[in-house]
Amino acid sequence: MGVSKIANVDVIPKINEEFPSDDTLFLKFASSDLDSDGKEKALIEGVATIHKKSDQKYNYVAKIEVPEGFGEIGAVIVELKENSTERFIDTISIKNLGGSTIEPGETDGLPGMIRRIYTYLVVLFAIVRPVFESVMRCIKSLFRVPPQQGSTTTGALGSPLNANCSTSQTPVTFSCSSWIQPKNLIPDQRRIFFSTKSYLPGETPAGLLKLRKEDLTNLRGEKADGTTDKNERKAFERIYDYDVYNDLGDPDVDRKWKRPVLGGSDKYPYPRRCRTGRPHTTLDPSSEKRVEGNIYVPRDEEFSEVKQKMFPPNAGKKNKLETNPFPNFTEVDLMFRDGIEIPPSAHHILKFNINATLNSSDQPSPLSVQPDIIQSDSTKIKFPPPEALKRDKFLWLSDGEFARQTLAGLNPYCIQLVKREWQFDSQALPEDLIRRGMAERDEKAPHGLKLAIKDYPFANDGLILWEALVEWMTEYVNHYYPDDKAIKNDKELEAWWNEIQEKGHPDKKNEAGWPTLETPNDLIQIVSTIAWVGCGHHSAVNFIQYAHAGYFPSRPSIARTNMPTEDFDQIPEEFINNPESVILEAFPSIAQASTVAQTMLILSAHSPDEEYIGKKIEPAWAEDPTIARAFEKFKMRLNKLEKTIDKRNENSELKNRRGAGLVPYEVLKPTSDHGVTGKGVPYSVST
Repeated sequence: MGVSKIANVDVIPKINEEFPSDDTLFLKFASSDLDSDGKEKALIEGVATIHKKSDQKYNYVAKIEVPEGFGEIGAVIVELKENSTERFIDTISIKNLGGSTIEPGETDGLPGMIRRIYTYLVVLFAIVRPVFESVMRCIKSLFRVPPQQGSTTTGALGSPLNANCSTSQTPVTFSCSSWIQPKNLIPDQRRIFFSTKSYLPGETPAGLLKLRKEDLTNLRGEKADGTTDKNERKAFERIYDYDVYNDLGDPDVDRKWKRPVLGGSDKYPYPRRCRTGRPHTTLDPSSEKRVEGNIYVPRDEEFSEVKQKMFPPNAGKKNKLETNPFPNFTEVDLMFRDGIEIPPSAHHILKFNINATLNSSDQPSPLSVQPDIIQSDSTKIKFPPPEALKRDKFLWLSDGEFARQTLAGLNPYCIQLVKREWQFDSQALPEDLIRRGMAERDEKAPHGLKLAIKDYPFANDGLILWEALVEWMTEYVNHYYPDDKAIKNDKELEAWWNEIQEKGHPDKKNEAGWPTLETPNDLIQIVSTIAWVGCGHHSAVNFIQYAHAGYFPSRPSIARTNMPTEDFDQIPEEFINNPESVILEAFPSIAQASTVAQTMLILSAHSPDEEYIGKKIEPAWAEDPTIARAFEKFKMRLNKLEKTIDKRNENSELKNRRGAGLVPYEVLKPTSDHGVTGKGVPYSVST
């Protein structure tokens, strides 16, 4: 006898999107087990209809019949109606019908009479089913023969009873968080999701092996014949593939705009980008044509609607920024006080909604993202004063401030040195500090390092975050890889590490600095380093850009003229008579300064839907008690770090964190409100 179950599907609509009341989702569930012939069991099919709607999601419900002996449900295939619009599937959960969350009066997607009958049957079944099952258990117990040692347990009619013959009573959850496309757009691909139960590749249930291979094939863009799809990528696709940077120029517009291809050659082996497959230019067959609209990224990697509103629309390549300088320093200050008039083309580039960039309310509404700095009746634009400017108007004249920002490295020579000296194993924070001469090993010192500068906020806060990351990674890795054999047997793990070196860093793949991956400790060090670069290191250099460099005299993005030398005889008379105008001629133009300031403002801002480390547990982690406990420990350490940073910023003896005109060092505080806050540590996959 089978079991009736309810499948609940949560779908998140786009802003202001309404789904038709008769909308349906087609579900097909797969067993984790094979049948007695070693083949995949027949899929269980169900049709989900709208059950109820809330402000933020639609809930679809389908009733399915799971036959006896089906085993645990391990995967689901989701299909949409043809010619419908895409849907963002959040989660799918399966429960026994008796434990369904359907309540009378909530089946709003059904017509009146059918809704009442449906609700009545659901409630009746929920009442009758436990009684029926209890009676059946009593009847079976009367006919059950106690098993002899070594024999097979049998049921009432002599049929074997074992784990594979029973039907799982455990709820199953699928954490999807993915866009689903109508069948007519991608007719030859199925959208497959797997339950939140985690497996190593070698432990994947036999019934899921083919489905998992099929899903990986789709993600890689591989065809049935083993070749890779080389067509132009469509916005709705989810193919991840590598390509070189062959779209940096535009030779079809002007031959002088031809640019070399970066990556894939002996001269320029690095970097890589996501493949787009656009047509090639006429005058340079090695280059792709540039695009006026959005550049392809896999659909699930696109910014959310809320985050997209923080970025300007593509202004087009024909817009040129004017070269008019600021007439005086008063106009520079007006840029952050009353607003300044900027050229029309630059205004077109900058005119977009950035209220989400500036606000930091606890509960932002994605529907209230409106322009705050643009005056609609003019081309006047006003920027919020950067934090450093608010605290000290003349901080930009400080040699220490200029030196600190210069060392951070926008100079091309700095970038060349970074590229030449880069090694993977030196990106871990302790190794980075030692390599730069900022620390030396000392077992008696905190964190095992003696800092060259005791009051070094980045190192002091960063080492606490680093140790929290290492502890979290250690518990996670050791849970799944208890010994060296588990590491060596994981061929997917080996392929992942090889791909990082071979395709991610082809210019460095044969150089020193790549750890071997043979033990759990090797893996812990590797993933801790990657996590640190993507969270702590990225946050430290990214989210304070506007605070320290938004006021462009503090860190000009360009010098448009040659600066006067110290040789008095060579100083132009114009500089002697009016030094301010000469400096302003060298500084960025009004349009350039506005564009760069806006770019820094966006880069320094957190989206309202930003996800910070330690804030939200992944569903698969929550399902495993060991991993869930480890995550809670990690979360507690991050909370403690926040309090430690606050306490340090109140310490008047720490002159690099607290003092007149200084911006408190909060950049490694794990969480933040949205907007430009100078704090908050998310994971960044773009680092």
